[in-house]
Amino acid sequence: MAKTLRRQVLPVYLSMVTLSVIAATAIAVASLVTLEGVPRLAGMLAAGVVVAGSAWVAGLWVVQRISRPLVEMRAAARRYAAGDLEYRFSVTEPEEVAAIAEALNSMAIELKARMATMQRQRSELEAILWSMSEGVVVLDAASRVRSANAAAARLAGSTPVEATGRSLLDVFRSTELAALADEVAVNDEAVERNITLYLEAPRIIHVHGSALHSAADPRPGTLLVLHDITRLKRLEDIRRDFVANVSHELKTPITTIKGFVETLLDGAHADAGQAVRFLEIVKQNADRLHAIIEDLLSLSRLEQADAEIPRARTDLSYLAKRVAEACARSAAEKGITIRRQCESPCVAEVSASLIEQALVNLVDNAVKYSDAGAEVEIRIGAVDGLVEVAVSDTGPGIVPTALPRIFERFYRVDRARSRAMGGTGLGLAIVKHIALAHGGNVEVQSTVGQGSTFTLTLPVQAPA
Repeated sequence: MAKTLRRQVLPVYLSMVTLSVIAATAIAVASLVTLEGVPRLAGMLAAGVVVAGSAWVAGLWVVQRISRPLVEMRAAARRYAAGDLEYRFSVTEPEEVAAIAEALNSMAIELKARMATMQRQRSELEAILWSMSEGVVVLDAASRVRSANAAAARLAGSTPVEATGRSLLDVFRSTELAALADEVAVNDEAVERNITLYLEAPRIIHVHGSALHSAADPRPGTLLVLHDITRLKRLEDIRRDFVANVSHELKTPITTIKGFVETLLDGAHADAGQAVRFLEIVKQNADRLHAIIEDLLSLSRLEQADAEIPRARTDLSYLAKRVAEACARSAAEKGITIRRQCESPCVAEVSASLIEQALVNLVDNAVKYSDAGAEVEIRIGAVDGLVEVAVSDTGPGIVPTALPRIFERFYRVDRARSRAMGGTGLGLAIVKHIALAHGGNVEVQSTVGQGSTFTLTLPVQAPA
């Protein structure tokens, strides 16, 4: 056990004083016995005892003056080590000890400033990681998650706390991701790859993995940056399908027009009846081209993010009446009745021309796909600050597998029948974008063999 300053210095000091007093007393006693006799011996011994006692008391006082500030410095050092950097202590003497106390106080101030800087930097780093849309995962040498940000935890369907300490395979349940992490750890080289995570729904993830080297943390590790590109890949697929569909839709009428024009040029124009029939076919396909181009332009205008849609308070029941009148001729040809059921008044701030266009598309489709003598219904009503416009038919219905894609451009449930009826394949896509442009939505409910109901949901007032 280490000795304190008092236990080390005081005994030595007192021993030296005692020996000095004893030696002085012995010399004095010897002198007195020789020169003056014994009677003064008792007085000298008493004086020696008094001197020795005074020396002991003085030594104890001196040691306490020295040890007290040292004890205070030890207590201060312990408080600093415990994190209490606000504590300050003052020692004025002796000068050497006071200098040490001042140095300790300065050290506490400097440590507090550095720790505050480190905490601020750490908070900034955590804020950056937590606000990133990309997932960031740090693995240890055993491929266990050392840390993960919120985006990475969301991809895994977990939380950062739940993910920490578990194996990468256990968290993400992906052998592809685990294999990529092992490849980075073995080769110590950066790796980039697209993988698919099969969690609640398949997610396509672009992963960048690299070895983690840090002077502050010499432990080996792996850094994985995960970027969810599912939406981007879906947009790429839509764009690719769109280009293919546009090419196909335009190629068919163009090929037809070109073929009949070449036939006319080869001499078929000499037969007046045949020439008229060919020209009618050319006109029909030219009209089809025109309709496709017009619909594409309408979609383009609706998709412009900065496009302002002129709105005005509009009676939707009046629009429903106009739509029924516009589609009455085609409905009458098949003996179909268009019935309206409207709450009056039902007013909303909308673009009347666009909503009318959407309703015409929906009613026209309902008439085309309904059997002769059937009924098409337009219903308009207000619900919780929203307006619902529904168009129902009793047609063949839509198979469940086609419902998620029914509003895609050029998507057709029955391609041959749709094209034969003269549709461009863009009508429902236009309806969807008109609803979105108004801050609303469009949904479909359908039962095979019983019919379909398309419902436009629109806000009563335009968003501020």
